[in-house]
Amino acid sequence: MMLDRLSKILALAVYGVLFTCGFVVLWTPFFVKAMLLRVMNILWWDVVKFRRHVVLANLCAVFPREREESMDAYRRRIEAIGKRSIWHACYGFFEVLEGFAWNHNTVRRRVRYHNFERFESLVAQEKGFFVLTAHLGTWDLAGLSLVARGVKLAAITRFLRSRFWDFIWMRSRRRTGIRFLAESYSGRSLVRSFREGYCIAFMMDQHTGKPHGIETTFLGLKAWSPKGLAILSRALRAPIVEGYVLRDERGGYDLHVGDEIPPCAESNGVHKDEDVALHVRLCNEKMEQWIRRYPEQYLWLHRRFKASLDYRAALPWESAL
Repeated sequence: MMLDRLSKILALAVYGVLFTCGFVVLWTPFFVKAMLLRVMNILWWDVVKFRRHVVLANLCAVFPREREESMDAYRRRIEAIGKRSIWHACYGFFEVLEGFAWNHNTVRRRVRYHNFERFESLVAQEKGFFVLTAHLGTWDLAGLSLVARGVKLAAITRFLRSRFWDFIWMRSRRRTGIRFLAESYSGRSLVRSFREGYCIAFMMDQHTGKPHGIETTFLGLKAWSPKGLAILSRALRAPIVEGYVLRDERGGYDLHVGDEIPPCAESNGVHKDEDVALHVRLCNEKMEQWIRRYPEQYLWLHRRFKASLDYRAALPWESAL
């Protein structure tokens, strides 16, 4: 996206301000951030209540009430997870600012790597592969964590509608060495990146309707999921590896490399759609394991289950009154 000369100068000035703010936030002691996060969490959850009902509706659907659990205990359990997830969402705001000033040395100081040899073995083959991830932990800084360890990374993204802010955002992210591919009409650039040995990150936990999505189940509920990863992995015969960066709530991060998932099976035209559906379900099941293990770090704010939930309906403890 091109800007005229005046807009570009203004955008560079704003970028400079954001970089300065990010540098200050990055080096602010964590105990100061923790105090600010506590205030932000209370304001969001207890005062403004932005999408609080959506968060609780999602959690109630995914984590049903246990047989011996009282309704009041169930409410407290679900609200505790929901409120903590908002704490992590507020933390993500700090990370967006910090991202303007992060560099490879910062990553080396603050990120711990687990099972990273799975990535290294694939990188050594000098062939492309896919990374399966989700809105869990700090996905915005996950890419830089890979690039800092020598992984060539391409990420499919949706560019901002505002050319001004998109210029600022992309300038900040591209300086880290990540290649960004447009969400629409990215087929050729994606295949080219793959053949150049890039790993390509896919976030599969968003609602995606027809024609790019398929009806399946996610976290035990009917949902629509993107099918692009299944189709591409089959066409390119490429392996898929799970990867998530989780916060330790002390200012550090843990990059976890999960299981390797085989590409979608090749078959004739009769079972083609069935194989895609099975592969999408397998990927969803892999993501579910991590989300259920760290539910407070998942982004419950979006209406992921609009295919099966009525987000205007009363919550279980409200309807029981």
